[in-house]
Amino acid sequence: MKVKLDSAELELWSEDYNALAKFVNFIIPWIVDKSWIKQDEAKFERWENAQKLMIKAKKIIDDSQKEIKKPPLKISTPLLENASLENEEDLQNKWANLLANSLTWEKNITPAYIEILKELSTLEVHILDKIYNDAILSNENITDVQFWTDKVCELFKINIEEWRLIVDNFFRLRLAEAPAVQWIKMWDFSPVWKTNDFFQMTTLWYKFIEACKFND
Repeated sequence: MKVKLDSAELELWSEDYNALAKFVNFIIPWIVDKSWIKQDEAKFERWENAQKLMIKAKKIIDDSQKEIKKPPLKISTPLLENASLENEEDLQNKWANLLANSLTWEKNITPAYIEILKELSTLEVHILDKIYNDAILSNENITDVQFWTDKVCELFKINIEEWRLIVDNFFRLRLAEAPAVQWIKMWDFSPVWKTNDFFQMTTLWYKFIEACKFND
């Protein structure tokens, strides 16, 4: 089904647009109102992204057959505002899962998760997912999950300078932290150990990744 707006066309992967519009309007009305985007190409692109997001989220929820409940405005409004700026497919899928979880109330979705996701690149999300998946496969305790600089650089074909910028962003978002070291105090000082070889993941990282996954 195609909806034509001026010279632009948006492909909607839905057999029932009325059902989609009802679903969308349930969450936040501005997304089904096309009047505000007719003279602004950037706004149309955001509207288009929002429609794609809604289609994805609706399919996720329909497939799960779970009931939905309107989320708080402090969740739905920033979530949809920021998700509508995203063009990357992988990140759109994360936003769709986050939205679906906020609607089914299966997980506790907080404003922090929205702020984190909007600050991540596709590469950064892939790295975080890889660390998560490896930890699950190895049955690691989430408080003990670490990642190594050499391994990540080799796996994702990135140089050390680019990696350090990524790690700085993880630190800034509290997704990772320096490894904890316990020292025995000697005389009047305690030794300080600094390393860029590996880093520790946080509980916030684990909860964020879980929030961006939808469990049927």
